[in-house]
Amino acid sequence: MAVTELTDILKPHLPALPNSSRTLLCTPRTCNVKALKNGGEYCHLGLAKGLQEMHINGAAVQAGCLELQFNADGVPLFKSSNLKLWPILGRLKNADNDESFVIGIYCGSE
Repeated sequence: MAVTELTDILKPHLPALPNSSRTLLCTPRTCNVKALKNGGEYCHLGLAKGLQEMHINGAAVQAGCLELQFNADGVPLFKSSNLKLWPILGRLKNADNDESFVIGIYCGSE
């Protein structure tokens, strides 16, 4: 990963810098995955968590209310199976930062 390579270069000059990009970016190491009745699996990261991170990163809402947009689109994982990954994304439509954030991830064949 490019961030880890960059931290390796900067580490001699900035000793307090973490060794890993996962530590620097506060990447979660585990996710609570739930098995569903249809055979799929779902990991919920949270709408509130995504909105809080948008707020922390300085996204300013342009109106008095939040306008949310949701999107989900399946991505095939392998050519040899019908297993797909469905990220569920959210976005603040009326914010100055229009980046999407992950609300949940579903993996299954249907």
